[in-house]
Amino acid sequence: KPNLAVDVPRAGAKTITISIPQNGGTISQTFPAGNVYAAYSVLLGTDNNVHTQVMFTRSADGGATWSQPIKLSEGFSKNQGAVIGIDPATGTVYVAWRRFQSSSQPDAMLIAKSDDGGRTFTKGVEVATSSPFDQSTLEPVRFLGVDGPRWFLRGLISGPAATHEDQARPLEQVFAA
Repeated sequence: KPNLAVDVPRAGAKTITISIPQNGGTISQTFPAGNVYAAYSVLLGTDNNVHTQVMFTRSADGGATWSQPIKLSEGFSKNQGAVIGIDPATGTVYVAWRRFQSSSQPDAMLIAKSDDGGRTFTKGVEVATSSPFDQSTLEPVRFLGVDGPRWFLRGLISGPAATHEDQARPLEQVFAA
């Protein structure tokens, strides 16, 4: 699934105007636009050789136009689940994704960084490796969620805390704070 993120307007941000028909006239509003970022996976290959690539694109004009997509993932693994994070102080863009195990690469989480508003990125770096998910083994989990005025916090509790209230209590308190 694609992931979108919108940055605050920074120095040099373009100004955009939105016009909406209303009551027989038009109401317009002009304001500076922060960059809009999108990351997604593209399915490639054939039935016998399926692989995916994590792609990234950006818009500096409120989504009216988009840059040529750039490939963030490397190799012929399956890469998906891209998420975007923006450092609010600097505007540095981070894209993280999962790479599934292949014959030459382990199952891992990778992250790439851009210091120029998403124009270029570092090579994806492994930040964690894991054992492949065994779909024949089921483990209990609990989902938690809290609605705020303009946000939603969600979490997943697994392991002993998923089934034992005394072990879940400290985690639940984080959501109650």
